[in-house]
Amino acid sequence: MYIPNAYFTYNNTSQLPVDKIISLRFKSTVYEPVNTLKVIFFTNEDFYSHVLQKFYCTFPNNIIFEGIIDKLSYSQDRKLITAECRSVTSLLVDNQVRPEQYTSINSETVYSRYLQPFAVTGITSFPNVTVHDFNVTPGQTAWQAVTAFSKRAFDLKPHIDSAGKITVSPHFDTNPRIVLGSNNLPCSDVTYCNNRYNMLSNIHFNISDSNFNANYSGNLVNPEINKYGYTKRRYVNFVNSWNNKDPRITSQAIYERNIDQHVFNVTLQDIHGIYPGQIVDLNHDINISPTTSSPYELYVGETEFLADNNGIRTNLKLYDLMQATY
Repeated sequence: MYIPNAYFTYNNTSQLPVDKIISLRFKSTVYEPVNTLKVIFFTNEDFYSHVLQKFYCTFPNNIIFEGIIDKLSYSQDRKLITAECRSVTSLLVDNQVRPEQYTSINSETVYSRYLQPFAVTGITSFPNVTVHDFNVTPGQTAWQAVTAFSKRAFDLKPHIDSAGKITVSPHFDTNPRIVLGSNNLPCSDVTYCNNRYNMLSNIHFNISDSNFNANYSGNLVNPEINKYGYTKRRYVNFVNSWNNKDPRITSQAIYERNIDQHVFNVTLQDIHGIYPGQIVDLNHDINISPTTSSPYELYVGETEFLADNNGIRTNLKLYDLMQATY
């Protein structure tokens, strides 16, 4: 059974170890830069003598959660503390950035201005590409600016990987590939969900300056939704409604809403070092999807570590790799 090593810091570098954890919940998703963690633990007077600044927790594969403390709750008897934390990369969504109009901007500048100052530790895959006529609009956060640039530059959404680095290629494999439901990794529960809620059927668009009486002759159809027999349309004016006026946004809007169309929910006993973006297989004996005779090619969309009265376990949301890019 895996027991995480956990501690708080105070005075910037001093540490207070957490010895008796009652419950812990860690959650990480593939396309969001923020990991969350909630921990309840037995405390002592040392925790009342210092201003706690950050929370650290070590998980398998030497992955270290470094968390900003959002909330601390103290029990009346001074025996329990509940800490709610987010990873330091939450600075990306907490901080708005100054509006700018760029004649051109490249990936290196985006990294130095909008990633590195907000706790991103390096680059896994963020090729140095130049984008012309790029705007950082009023009210945008650092992450929104990076996402807009990434869609323009790579046709891909960005991702902060488990090491805290930026990548536009979040899907990675291992050799040998992990097989969930095998003898080494038996599943205590597996369910399949066909999620249609976010999907669009059509996007009609025009590129004129007028919102009204315009010719919305452009029409992008989502072939994935036709088989479900219903319509969900959007009308888009690139000039007035979309940042940076890029027609590719239509296809991105269609396909990113397909990402979680097929979801397998898997529960494993104990905590396992399986993180968002990792490509995995389901054992061939597990076949619960009504739409296919064999499992999809899958990747981890969400990882959750849980430790409480019900035991220690890992919950995974697996998405269809064929729906992962646009």
